[in-house]
Amino acid sequence: SSGLYYDTAMVIDPAGEIVGKYRKTHPAGLRSVEKIYFRYGSRFPVFEIAGWKVGIAMGLSSQAAPFIFSNLALQHAGAGFLGLMTALIPLMIATMAHFTLPDERLSVPKTIGLVVGLSGVAVLFLSGDTGLAEGGDPIVAGLFGLGAILAISGGSIYAKRYAGQYDPLDVTGIHFASGTVIIAVIT
Repeated sequence: SSGLYYDTAMVIDPAGEIVGKYRKTHPAGLRSVEKIYFRYGSRFPVFEIAGWKVGIAMGLSSQAAPFIFSNLALQHAGAGFLGLMTALIPLMIATMAHFTLPDERLSVPKTIGLVVGLSGVAVLFLSGDTGLAEGGDPIVAGLFGLGAILAISGGSIYAKRYAGQYDPLDVTGIHFASGTVIIAVIT
């Protein structure tokens, strides 16, 4: 469209042909010049290159990565499955906090609460009410769902551990580095 610009990445196959494009879907920071000049895409396309399914994402951060992983998981399983995976976030945060934050050790009441919560998730999984009956690939969906859980949990732990002690540019560097690793693993 004339006068509209998108922050776009092109997917190119080994022969140098353009297979498709991805328009960045999530908004930039509040004071970003990017918001003035660029519009946002609305989907996470998947491309096939030499028999491999490839997805692409730009500008990963602790807010965007869970959203991206969740959307990718939804392409392989129903919303019920992803909802159950999301219920595991408190368990992951509590476990990571126990090992990384000295003031956040698991106590008996916390452990009981997590076991009760996990029991509810287990009952739904065992009852077959997971959303997997709708088709798809539960292993791929599970891996993407786990990526979302780890991104949310890792971001929460990092923010708690270093709140008020870090330079925002350092955080941005960590987001770029972790985004690079995630994209390298996914593709």
